Amino acid sequence: MNKTTGSKKLTTRGGRERLNAFPPQITMPIVIGVHARFMLANASSFNLDFTDILDNLFVATSATAGYRLASAVRFRSLELWAVAPNVDSPVTISCDLIGGSAGVRGSSQRRSDTSMGFAKPAHLKVKPSLDQQISQWQTGSGTLASLTVPKGCVVDLKYSIVLQDTAGVTAVAGAVSGATVGQLYRRPLDAQAGTPVWIPVAYVSA
Repeated sequence: MNKTTGSKKLTTRGGRERLNAFPPQITMPIVIGVHARFMLANASSFNLDFTDILDNLFVATSATAGYRLASAVRFRSLELWAVAPNVDSPVTISCDLIGGSAGVRGSSQRRSDTSMGFAKPAHLKVKPSLDQQISQWQTGSGTLASLTVPKGCVVDLKYSIVLQDTAGVTAVAGAVSGATVGQLYRRPLDAQAGTPVWIPVAYVSA
């Protein structure tokens, strides 16, 4: 009689049990889920790129340089909230999820919402569909979303990363300043801009 229990195959013959001769396959890379929050210091029309997410978490190697933690990233969702500055001054947020990556096309999504007074903020939650290439693991550049958001907008970004398996593989792009060697930092999402406005909330940035 054969039966499978967990990762061990048991063969019972005459009261004897025989275990699998080979260890089971396991996934070696370390994969973690990330929930990051940003607040807009100013209004922005921004093309979010996978390199912006790949570079978002880094370890400082000097006061002005650092290496990214992620070797690959998988985008999960974006959620945005924006409140009107005045009752008679509604604000609109919009997000266009791009369907293509590395020369392959899938369907796109375009969503928008407008606030109604103070009681109803503009609110969007978007995530890629299975036929969108941006839903797959990515290791390099490629636009995943075009966003138009007002000042004060709160943005939650959820994604998964595969941790680098060697030290110092890829340096983050753009300026790093005032960092402490060995410390973990989260960058502004638009860190490569001259004046970043997508500022991380409740985390040390550099």
